[in-house]
Amino acid sequence: SRDSHSPLNLILSAGRGDLGEARLGGGIAWTFPVLRSNQGEQARAQAERVRAVSESEVQRRSLAAALRGYHAELTQVRSAIDEIGSIAELTAQAIVDAAIEMQRAGKGEYLRVLVLRRDLAVLRARRLDLVKRLWSITADIVAITGEAP
Repeated sequence: SRDSHSPLNLILSAGRGDLGEARLGGGIAWTFPVLRSNQGEQARAQAERVRAVSESEVQRRSLAAALRGYHAELTQVRSAIDEIGSIAELTAQAIVDAAIEMQRAGKGEYLRVLVLRRDLAVLRARRLDLVKRLWSITADIVAITGEAP
């Protein structure tokens, strides 16, 4: 608003004429506020302000929704890792041990032992995939908030 009315301007002019002579000039100009008051610049600035405010609101809501999703997924991934580590992996290891004992006793096939060991390795690999996803989610949350969850 300070620049909307420029009542007094100082004009200085310097140059060369047709014959190469130096020409100097100066003067004072006064703009009537009725004719020119930077309405275009003010309107453009106001429009940019409105756009920036609305865009920041959209980005804030988008990031808030993403953070809610990341936190929900983080909870689910931690729960899955705990389930695999506390129940599934221990059970699979017990099944492999039992199959080995049955094979040593001559009552089972070695192929069964190999298949169960493979299943245990796949289960451990899935657990590692979940740990990788856990770190990826944590990195995304830190990238958005700047703080560890």
